[in-house]
Amino acid sequence: MSCRLVLNRMIAQTESPVLTSWYVFDKYYQLSDESPAYGAALILHPSRGKAHVQKNWPKAWHKNIFAGTYPPFLLLPSIVPELELDEYDRLAQELDVVGTEEDADEYDSYTSQPPIPIDGSPLAWWLRAEQKERFPRLSKMAIDILSIPAMSADPERTFSGARRTISWDRMLLGASTIEKGECLKSWIRSGITAGLPVEEIELFEDITHNSIIGTPREHSGL
Repeated sequence: MSCRLVLNRMIAQTESPVLTSWYVFDKYYQLSDESPAYGAALILHPSRGKAHVQKNWPKAWHKNIFAGTYPPFLLLPSIVPELELDEYDRLAQELDVVGTEEDADEYDSYTSQPPIPIDGSPLAWWLRAEQKERFPRLSKMAIDILSIPAMSADPERTFSGARRTISWDRMLLGASTIEKGECLKSWIRSGITAGLPVEEIELFEDITHNSIIGTPREHSGL
């Protein structure tokens, strides 16, 4: 059998799997454009930001990703209940000389700065106190977005693992108790609890364990 014949046979055998793979890649690539979370995660990465999109993405795509990421709720001021003032307070308020300044747009402030190098994950960067202080609303959005797993494998694994917690003699466990136990196991497995005082982790484990082995009536809310 000639080398060319062997090569043609190998190409024929691999052509179909390769084309199928390209079809799957293209499918999920298109789906990523439909999710604002993908663009938001990219822009909220302090080492990427808008500059990464403007440099590496076709210009025709910019409008959709920027419009999908822009969070208009960040412009809304915090709702503070108005206090009823007496005559003295109203007079004092009129005499005060206070400059009025509109709330700064956190999103524009963040995206206008150049990308910066970070020494950890983007989520860890947003979790820092200085970022929360500088971007009180945007940091909450960033933490929510960047906490989303890139794949569903880990959430599905956690969901499946809950079956080992809910044994046949614990079928009346309440949702809150199950959530606490699975959340703690996931934290320990992913290393989130690393660096925390051991006594705090053990205390939470004891509370969760006692909740799980308690009476079914107590956990089911009955």
